[in-house]
Amino acid sequence: MNILKGQNLFDVSGKVVLITGAATGLGEGYAHIFAESGCKVACADIQFEKVCQTAEDIWAQGLEAKAFEVDVTSQKSIREM
Repeated sequence: MNILKGQNLFDVSGKVVLITGAATGLGEGYAHIFAESGCKVACADIQFEKVCQTAEDIWAQGLEAKAFEVDVTSQKSIREM
């Protein structure tokens, strides 16, 4: 039985993804991977200047990303994002 009926379980194109910790390291890498896979990427990090650079690098490739400053340990910061 094929419950997926021809759907690609891993196709994320056209989706919006939020990546926290997107300023550096794994988060930055994931932001690029999801953008290259066709997602619109919301790049979030407490280091705003660095996360802006991640989003700009993605835009420079002709892909979509937006930077957000957020402290994930603060409910207020999360709500404001």
